[in-house]
Amino acid sequence: MHIDDRIAALQGSPALQRRCADAADTAIARWREENQAVLLDLQKFAQGAALEELPNLAWTVSDPRVASSFVDRWVSVFCTLLREEMLAQVPFRHSQSDKLVTMQIATTDGASLSLLGYEAMEAAHSAPTAMFVDREIHEIVIAGKGQARRVSIENQQIIQTCEPLVAGSMIKLRGSKSTRQIEGVEGRLVILQLSRVPERPDLSFTVDIASGRVLRRACGNKSASRQEMALAVLGAMNRSDAAATIARLAASDAADHLRWEAVRHALALDPVQGFAALHEIGNSPHERLAGPAKNLTDSLVAAHPQLARMETAPCPA
Repeated sequence: MHIDDRIAALQGSPALQRRCADAADTAIARWREENQAVLLDLQKFAQGAALEELPNLAWTVSDPRVASSFVDRWVSVFCTLLREEMLAQVPFRHSQSDKLVTMQIATTDGASLSLLGYEAMEAAHSAPTAMFVDREIHEIVIAGKGQARRVSIENQQIIQTCEPLVAGSMIKLRGSKSTRQIEGVEGRLVILQLSRVPERPDLSFTVDIASGRVLRRACGNKSASRQEMALAVLGAMNRSDAAATIARLAASDAADHLRWEAVRHALALDPVQGFAALHEIGNSPHERLAGPAKNLTDSLVAAHPQLARMETAPCPA
């Protein structure tokens, strides 16, 4: 494997590594200081403030000149950094997939500002599926031309509209009932995107556009997703010693789909504790899962009459 001499020199020189890191830190501090008002608004946006109440952030994603200036300055600061220290790392989260590069330039507590860069793609037939994610999005096109397809669910019907994209075009999405797909790009397309995920997002889901049928669902909350994965692991390991903890999760104020998954695993690992938790949920006032819990209780008692003797027992968890 060939290693460039400059990279080899960087590997062997702590002083050179510190110089690159210091240069990157200086560039970040300069950019953050210049955009302090926007970043403060982003923090307030993450905490739930409406975009209309945050003029600096609102202008950045709605006024074409302000948006372009914001992006140009970000590019200028970090291109200058790389010209001066070509091996310095620009410490922003980024990803690349087919025809799309994403650079997250600011983030705080579920809200983020990102640059999206689409490569050229021929206008194609509309995708057969659409993924809906519970989040609020404000996008403005910085440069390039393309075409977007907006897909919405209204009165249980799939509604599609096509929108041409040019510099200054804006797209706004809110909640898990609307999404958009980029279907054609002339040359390149650069978009500045502001997004916010609610504290407890609804499930994400993928829909077959032609039929409206839901093909798959996924947890929209990272923390809940990790807990769901932990439940699956504990269940696969047959960890009956975790049944009490899982039963407490089922009775908690966590997301409904996570609590229901906990009920399933508690029943499988320890039927006594699982059934007690299920019975408690089914008989709790103002419980959102009371209906499904009662239905499952009735089904289980019908299949296993001995469970009826446990219905009046308190939950051991």
